[in-house]
Amino acid sequence: MSPAHRVAARILSKGIAEGKSRGKLAIDDMPQMALVATAGSDSIITDSANAASAYATGHKAAVNALGVYADRTPDPLDDPRVETIASLAKRRAGLAIGIVTNTEVEDATPAAMLAHTRRRAAYDAIVAQYFDAKPDVLMGGGSANFLPQSAAGSKRKDDIDYLARFRDAGYPLATTASELNALAAKPDTRKLLGLFATGNMDGALDRKF
Repeated sequence: MSPAHRVAARILSKGIAEGKSRGKLAIDDMPQMALVATAGSDSIITDSANAASAYATGHKAAVNALGVYADRTPDPLDDPRVETIASLAKRRAGLAIGIVTNTEVEDATPAAMLAHTRRRAAYDAIVAQYFDAKPDVLMGGGSANFLPQSAAGSKRKDDIDYLARFRDAGYPLATTASELNALAAKPDTRKLLGLFATGNMDGALDRKF
């Protein structure tokens, strides 16, 4: 998030008077902040995949790549991997990790926290990598790539049912706000898969109008 994004967020959420916002954001009180250069290893113009990878790994990546050093092979899944901060936190410190977004969970920006692929559009593989990584919480849109190819509305190219796989691994599924609230109220909820749209979810402003 650039300084310009934060200025816009202050103005939109707090209002403006006499040339400045009427209040601060929670992020403004963080004890440490840093700016990250997110240009790609192969382009000065970044995209959300390699920009998010720069944040998540501390390494530059090629345009369209997530958590890998891009090589020249045609296979988008065999490139050398770079560990993400989320994976490091889980592996080294045993911390709970989660991804919460209003996009498809397979989208490049959230996927950069755990996924490794040269091709950001490899949604089927990204879902498989989420299952292997086992984040404690995974919430957003994008249920179409969790459904087997034979199911109505599926976008997968195989017949693997990742809703069933996550369920068998101990993840309760929430698809509505009421289901989410019910699971949140249960003291024994330690894992959660929340998929609230087949594709991207509506943003906050879209839900108002």
